[in-house]
Amino acid sequence: MEPDDKTRFSVRAAVEAHTCPLCDSRSIHTFRHTDEFIYGLGDSAATLRVELPVRRCMDCGTEYIDHVGERLRHAFVCRHLGVLTPAEVRGVREQHGMTRAAFAEAAAIAEAALGRWETGAAIQDRASDLYLPLVCIPFVMGVLKNLSSVGDAARR
Repeated sequence: MEPDDKTRFSVRAAVEAHTCPLCDSRSIHTFRHTDEFIYGLGDSAATLRVELPVRRCMDCGTEYIDHVGERLRHAFVCRHLGVLTPAEVRGVREQHGMTRAAFAEAAAIAEAALGRWETGAAIQDRASDLYLPLVCIPFVMGVLKNLSSVGDAARR
């Protein structure tokens, strides 16, 4: 499938936006590198391997992994743990067209915790991860909203 002009423009703009963190050059080359790292401690530690985009400044030679690579690494850890990625957590909320605050209140999740899960600052525990897809079911969200409004009325 051929990308449309809008997609081509946004991809080109993203590529052109790369600047070297050391010398601010925009002469950046991207190549793929298999990153190998240990995740976990002790007997539960696992060696994970993920292919990441590495940026190389053609002016000063600096090589670095930017936010794109960090997101890929984080998503890979989530896959290893068997939990939703930050984008998937955000997708659960967006499926209902709700703000973070409204979703957190309806689902009885701390808004700050939800924010950390959506941005990748933290990884949700397994119980929360199992709960999130249930909230995608419209009937379940309806029940949660009702319970939330009943709780609000009782607190008044």
